[in-house]
Amino acid sequence: MAQHGAALERVPGTGIRLSCASETRAALQAQANRAELHTLNTTEQCAVAELLLLLNPLMTFQRIADTCRVSRQTLVANFEAVEQFFAQANVVCQRDRGKGVRLIGDELGVRRCFLGILSDSALQDIAYPMSRRALEAYLLAARAIVNGVEIFQNGALIDRERLELVTAFSLSRIHMGKALESSRVVPENPFGTPRIAMGR
Repeated sequence: MAQHGAALERVPGTGIRLSCASETRAALQAQANRAELHTLNTTEQCAVAELLLLLNPLMTFQRIADTCRVSRQTLVANFEAVEQFFAQANVVCQRDRGKGVRLIGDELGVRRCFLGILSDSALQDIAYPMSRRALEAYLLAARAIVNGVEIFQNGALIDRERLELVTAFSLSRIHMGKALESSRVVPENPFGTPRIAMGR
């Protein structure tokens, strides 16, 4: 509350109340009502876990559980669904004892998993904000690339934000040394420029 210019006031014999300007109260209430702060159902918990693993080189069960706002036991009980999601793309959740969980396997599969989560309309209110925060360092370059594509195509792209996030994710993977194998490049398109198979 102090970070937002508000304070909790203890009233003897009555309780606790929020002390702040009406504008601050409205802003705090709007923030508390954001979709990413609501109680997550099991599907959303799994999606958050999947995103955390995709966006970070190593994650502990406790950090994932804290982000999902569930107990570590609950997360572990539901983790099989997360592993199955990645297994469909030939990606494995490797558990390093005493360290955490990391993704290993097919790089194209990793990128398709990220695209798949962003493409699920039921998860976008959670996935987009999480991805924007985690990929902030790459978004400026991603926007420049998307701008270049729009100029080249002489038109506006559909769901530009998703394309920016996917591009930023690809840049982050390249920065981590996770490049696609040359054999995964699709044969040249009619414009003569190689393109990477990114869609599902």
